[in-house]
Amino acid sequence: MQDYDEDRVPHTIRCTSKWGTCNGAHATAGEVKDCWRKVRTPGAFPCSWLIELRYDDGSIYHAECGALSLETAHGYSCEAGHSHMDMQYMAERGMAYAEDSEEARRQITVGVQPLDMQGRVWA
Repeated sequence: MQDYDEDRVPHTIRCTSKWGTCNGAHATAGEVKDCWRKVRTPGAFPCSWLIELRYDDGSIYHAECGALSLETAHGYSCEAGHSHMDMQYMAERGMAYAEDSEEARRQITVGVQPLDMQGRVWA
């Protein structure tokens, strides 16, 4: 007797939600439902924060987060926990992002409070 599950082909479910990071197919009905929930949330848009992911072979690639994002009083935040402050809000409060400690030192010398990419003040 042949086991038909032995060489099973993974199934995908077609999705037509048009969510910004949806590739049109999902592995589960729950993923499709979540995609449609995002589309139907008023004012929602996909998070553009770049995240690091890995292929099956271990190599690294970057992609947009894609989680549901909503505007806040000073920028926007997403369901995955990314928070984005808009540049005008930061400038009005004397803050700026610094990529490294060298840039943070330069900002301090001109009276700007340097923040890392998680929004924490550089020490």
